[in-house]
Amino acid sequence: MLPETPYNLLSRVYRVVDTLGNYADQLVPEIFVELPDDPPDFAAVLNSWIICLSRSVAEIEPKFKYFKPGITQSELIKRVQYKLLKLPDRSNVLCQGNRITDERDDSSMERVVSYAINTNVEKLKDRVWRQLLERIGEGPMIHILSTCSIFEPVGNDCFVQLCGTPLSDLLPSNNVRGAKRAQTTGAVEEPAEKRQQAENGAILPPKKIINTPADIPIARSRIFYSRPQLVAQNKVRLGLPGSHVLNKVQPDRTAQETPESRQKKLESAARHLSKYIFPRQYKLK
Repeated sequence: MLPETPYNLLSRVYRVVDTLGNYADQLVPEIFVELPDDPPDFAAVLNSWIICLSRSVAEIEPKFKYFKPGITQSELIKRVQYKLLKLPDRSNVLCQGNRITDERDDSSMERVVSYAINTNVEKLKDRVWRQLLERIGEGPMIHILSTCSIFEPVGNDCFVQLCGTPLSDLLPSNNVRGAKRAQTTGAVEEPAEKRQQAENGAILPPKKIINTPADIPIARSRIFYSRPQLVAQNKVRLGLPGSHVLNKVQPDRTAQETPESRQKKLESAARHLSKYIFPRQYKLK
């Protein structure tokens, strides 16, 4: 049985929300995906991982028939990535960190190269997914990875998306791209037409709607897959950019001063920075 909170959220976006095992059973009716003697970790993936689809299984014609796979799981993932990267929309989570080379090659799998680590791909290559490929065959596996969205449970009713269009791009609040975001200062006023009126006809003060941290949008793809900053000799700079304000407060380590003096300067700069972040704590306007 699926957890209630993730199911309610995903049902707002997808037409099909089911466990991986149930969906695979409908996809390949002639076989049983889960068998009594299956390893516990394989059964756990089938019964706890969530698979989502924008159309119902009945709309997939014809139904898949089982054929013994002739390629490995790694080769199949490369084939799926090549198929997805040829589409105009390349936002699929499975393709992040990968691209198609310009070199001409007879094999589409050889043309997909990785320029950044994608842990989702490594997760889909482990023993459980290799066993699932042997159980359902190439066609259903290609369909699952290229058409569906897969969510892995990580505890506390939280899930990680492994493939499919990012859920953040499908939620209603994020459908309009390029729109100017409202300033989330902690409270938002309701529109004038929604303001309540008193019995004598006077307009009451606007009602305050308190925002929560969950209302803050986070661009995961920009955080984890943005281009790295390079320093001398084309080495990747770790951490925040050198121009970031948190790096500006660092004291000059080349200066000849005692550790106590350096620590005092660092604390003074940190307090000065906090005045801009928390002005009310310092009674500033």
